[in-house]
Amino acid sequence: VGNFSIDLGTIYNNVTITLTDINGRIIQFKNTLNGRFFDLEIDNSSGMYLLIVESGKNKAVIKIIKN
Repeated sequence: VGNFSIDLGTIYNNVTITLTDINGRIIQFKNTLNGRFFDLEIDNSSGMYLLIVESGKNKAVIKIIKN
């Protein structure tokens, strides 16, 4: 349905979360001072998306497929 949660495992400061479609268009952007758990929702159609989570020098890119 497009709802999902992120657990970073520990609290990070200055977390940036960017959700893009496969063409690089930004679907959602969140910037928070600190956090560990984040709830997101993809309102767009089915397909592949990229979730980019950054905090300082740490960065993760995760492929998400919405059915």
